[in-house]
Amino acid sequence: MKKILGVFLVGGVLIVSGVITWLTRPTAPSLSVNSAVQRGLAYLAAVYTPYHYPDTYLEYVYPGEALTCPLEGCAITYRILDAFFDVRFLENELEDAETIRVQITDAEKTFSAILPEWRATNPYNTIIGKGKAGFALDTTCIIGYVEDDDMIADHVADFLTSDGNWLKQDEYPVDRWRNIADETWCIRLFARTGRLRDRQQSLIQEKIRETDAFLVDTDRVEDRIAVLFHMLYLLADQSSPEYAETLDRYAKNLAALARDPVIAGNTFTQANILDALARVRYDDQALLHLLAKEILSRQRDDGSWARAAGSTEYPVFTTFRATIALNKYDRLRRGVPVEKPE
Repeated sequence: MKKILGVFLVGGVLIVSGVITWLTRPTAPSLSVNSAVQRGLAYLAAVYTPYHYPDTYLEYVYPGEALTCPLEGCAITYRILDAFFDVRFLENELEDAETIRVQITDAEKTFSAILPEWRATNPYNTIIGKGKAGFALDTTCIIGYVEDDDMIADHVADFLTSDGNWLKQDEYPVDRWRNIADETWCIRLFARTGRLRDRQQSLIQEKIRETDAFLVDTDRVEDRIAVLFHMLYLLADQSSPEYAETLDRYAKNLAALARDPVIAGNTFTQANILDALARVRYDDQALLHLLAKEILSRQRDDGSWARAAGSTEYPVFTTFRATIALNKYDRLRRGVPVEKPE
């Protein structure tokens, strides 16, 4: 069963008599944000070899996993595809992506090569057709999303139930956030490709309903953050005033969770929160500044970030997330679009 690291976080808090207070007032970051981004990119370029990153998270292979790629020397796994997704996001968001050009080229060639098989292979974890051999729904939809692929959009539409779901509500009893998050990628795919326009509104409303219920029923901070992260991206993609109130409510909810001491010190989560809030242009600049400052303070001498303060885990995957978040924040504070138009 495919599983994605589902942890995000924020640090820099002080608890005084039960009140959570930021340790410092906003000041200019002591390190250049752009310089940190460039050092992160240089690290990613230095450690990459074709289809491999030295990171235990990205090296993991799921039991029974056997993804194929027709290119010579191409060895892919779900986790390598996760890394290549971040490569494509960086390509779209960086003003100059030449530092990671080798990775961009490998990602582009890989996605182009595997598209025919993914267009023709069913997802294995959907309500319709469940249990048959195939690919994970979320990865299928993300490939379609980054490739802007109409055929994958049409294919996954065949597995959508009449009530607006692909997955059972309890498909992931442990990582419960995935029951919502995975499907947001498919709706985003429809928005990008223009497919199922007549159902777009009802699909989004269904995810909002599920999210509101999830936030009431779920106490685990990391799970709440994960769902809000994906929902903010889903709503931001719509560029519609219809969802402005919900987007604002979810952004404020995520900002409040950013101050929760349960997650203090986790750079990976901190970066994802900054990423999502910068994406929706959240107006609390002091909070965004403090998130960026925390991330900047944990960059290591080689340009990488580890998963959390004092940890050495997941240096490549965390560096992807930190670099993406800081670059988006830097674009926001400079007054340029947080994502380049495609």
